[in-house]
Amino acid sequence: MEGCIAFALDAEGRLAWQVGSDRDMPEGLGLEGAFDGDGGLSAVVARALAGEALRQEVVLLGRPHELWLLPRGGGAGTAARGVWGVMRGVSPREEGGGEAGRGAEVLGAVERERERIAQDLHDGVGSLLAAASLAVRDLRRRGVGEAGPLEAVAGLLGQALEGIHDLGAGLLDADLDRLGLAGALEAFVRREVLPRGLACDVDLRCRGGGPPRAVAVQLLRIAQEALRNAVRHSRARRVAVRLEEDREAVCLRVSDDGVGMPADLEAAEGLGLRLLRARARAAGGRLAVGRVPGGGTEVRCRVPRSWALRRSGV
Repeated sequence: MEGCIAFALDAEGRLAWQVGSDRDMPEGLGLEGAFDGDGGLSAVVARALAGEALRQEVVLLGRPHELWLLPRGGGAGTAARGVWGVMRGVSPREEGGGEAGRGAEVLGAVERERERIAQDLHDGVGSLLAAASLAVRDLRRRGVGEAGPLEAVAGLLGQALEGIHDLGAGLLDADLDRLGLAGALEAFVRREVLPRGLACDVDLRCRGGGPPRAVAVQLLRIAQEALRNAVRHSRARRVAVRLEEDREAVCLRVSDDGVGMPADLEAAEGLGLRLLRARARAAGGRLAVGRVPGGGTEVRCRVPRSWALRRSGV
């Protein structure tokens, strides 16, 4: 069991699939049974299914491992539909240190899984829905069955195909490739923030085409997660997104007028904030999270432009 293992659990905490281990692990096992845990994993999974993103040190196969769990679906106060997970063995040399390297490896595994899932959606579910839609159209053309129900089925299949397409595009960052960082941020705000009833101030100033993709993808993920947190947890009425690029640095700021972060932020830091910091490091920058005077939270990420250019090979 070397390197990173990515896996998914269903709403009952049972293994749905895994990538990265050559062990024989039939689907339907609990996490503890699949990875020979030493006890306590069921409680950790229950917390994730209740909507908590977390990182946990666990013992599997007699070795220490770092376990990351992210709820899938659901929302604030709502049980998750499942859990995404990544685990990594910690060598004796790494125990107690090397958090930056481990975070980068986890992020790499997550990005690879996004690509794999998007491809599976396109080739599997998307193809099946397209075939079903064609079959319904053929039935309508030949006058088989009642027109009303067939119209309804065709409409539902069309909505499902559109949803699969949008999900795959989001996983592969199609907006980023097509519109650049500023355009992708604007598209995310229109799609995910404004329909929730929040006002949003957007001020995006990029030089030329913006930062190189390796940096842009991390800044986009940071902004998306900060905005999702504001929508779900902050009870904010207004959010703001600022992106500035000058000769020295690229700077991203996401703020809201919600309830704000805990006074003891370091003690309250969870998996979500650690992932944001790891993304900032992967982009070559630094993340700062603080309270806004008068209430609210601001997430800031600054990436020196010299480092961003090195990422693009300039």
